[in-house]
Amino acid sequence: MQPIAHDFVELSPELQTLAKLSWTLWQREQDSNSDLPDYSFVVFPLAKAYEGMLKEYLLAMKLIDRATFESRRFRIGRALNPDLHPDQQTDHWLYDDVSRECGETLARQIWDAWLTCRNHIFHYFPEKNANLSLQQAHKCLTILTTTIQAVSACQHQSRK
Repeated sequence: MQPIAHDFVELSPELQTLAKLSWTLWQREQDSNSDLPDYSFVVFPLAKAYEGMLKEYLLAMKLIDRATFESRRFRIGRALNPDLHPDQQTDHWLYDDVSRECGETLARQIWDAWLTCRNHIFHYFPEKNANLSLQQAHKCLTILTTTIQAVSACQHQSRK
């Protein structure tokens, strides 16, 4: 299994560092033939970069303002959840906006990547094993990387 060759030029320098760190950690663990019970730590930096990229994307597309971008209360998981009950779809529910800008397929990809490669890994769910094998960590890195590329392409296309 080879890493995806990607330089993350579409990310800010801080987010590039995080994204590259995940791939470096994956490669180190792959090369060492390590046998740890959980490789979630490999995904964490890229998942953090993904969150930052999504917030920067929403700001650049003028779907949120600077105050919301900087707010500690704004939550990507609420903003981009397509399954949020209509009673909870406030001004900060942006799934439909992203879907209009980038299409339903990409909006769903953004959410699925968030859910499986960020939310399910970062949070503890009783009676649900969230430990990742190195192969599963690689899959998450690939999903996050390809989604970042797709969001960047949509943003670039929207600016034309």
